[in-house]
Formats: sequence, structure tokens, C-alpha cells
Amino acid sequence: MPPSNKAINEICFGQVVNYVITPCTSDKFSMSGYSDLIDIINKSRKENEDLHILGVFLGAFVNCALDKYIREQWKENFNELFIDVQIPFKADIRETVFFNRPISFCKRFSDSKTAYEKLVKEITRSRKSY
Repeated sequence: MPPSNKAINEICFGQVVNYVITPCTSDKFSMSGYSDLIDIINKSRKENEDLHILGVFLGAFVNCALDKYIREQWKENFNELFIDVQIPFKADIRETVFFNRPISFCKRFSDSKTAYEKLVKEITRSRKSY
């Protein structure tokens, strides 16, 4: 859910979900949006004390100097919350969204699919939540 839709986020975090996994991108809007999201989560914990953040990961990652720098900044700032998996910015993700199909159905072999599989393994491996 985009952080800009605060009303829906407050309802979901306060009444529907117990765990949050946050995809971020390597841009200043994502970084500022993350602080807004944390504010909403903290406010929602008044209603839902079981609400936990499982982690933050980078989506739409481009293997360039700026993205690598931002990855290091996220890693340094979020410590245990940072999931060191980058979802590459590739056309296959856009195609799966367009056709409304999971990537595992559309693309049997892709870097994006492999990255999502790695993300799931990382999340399910005894992660602490915050």
C-alpha cells in the first residue's frame, strides 16, 4: 500500500494486519515516505499492539552507483530491520502487474523471481520483528 494513502493504512495497520514488510526504492520520495509510514505504524500500535515490522527491502533496484550508495545508507540506518535483498528493476515485474499474475506463473526463469524467492527465504528465516 502506498504511504500516501494514510486513511487506508491506518485502518489496515490498526485492525487487519500484524506484520509489515516494507519495499522501498532508491529515491528521496521513498525515504521520506518511510518516515511517514513509521509514524502511521506507531499511531496504529495504540489499536493493534501486535503490529510488528518484519523488515525493509529495496525494490526496483538498478545496479548503479547511486542505488548501491543508497543501499548502504538504508543498511546502516535500519540495521536489523534491513533485509539485504534487492529486487531488480526489470520489465518482468511490470508484465506480471499488467497481467495480474504472480511472477512464478509468468516467468519461470528471471532475476526478479530469484530475488523474490531469496526475500521470502530471508523473511521466514527466524527474523526478529520490531
